[in-house]
Amino acid sequence: MDQGTLVENQIDDGAKVVEKLRESGFDIVAAWWMKESEEGLWFLYLASKEVNEKGIKAAYRTIHTVMAGLGQLWVDRFEVKLVGPENPIAKDVLGILARYPGRLPTRYGGKRLGNVSVDDSYIYPQPVTA
Repeated sequence: MDQGTLVENQIDDGAKVVEKLRESGFDIVAAWWMKESEEGLWFLYLASKEVNEKGIKAAYRTIHTVMAGLGQLWVDRFEVKLVGPENPIAKDVLGILARYPGRLPTRYGGKRLGNVSVDDSYIYPQPVTA
């Protein structure tokens, strides 16, 4: 698959992964696709408190288990990067979500997120709370 463009199938399947993780009780404070300038590849980033509370390995195991249960996806498990909410990139994404709250995703065209140079990013909206 061409990694130059984020395709709708990736966006949709990324949303499925995030939704299923949240349904399973996995805490996700932010989720976004990001294309780093240096690597030129798209990755699905998940910021979660699980990184600090359960450890990175246990958190990735949960993600991989949930993804396997979803069947064939346009998101490969190796395209998922897990970070804690204190990560500089996650902090910037949370700031963007605070500035642009709502139910629609945000396309961020800035040049940096945290300490990383980016070409493009697609930020999923926060879930609506009752």
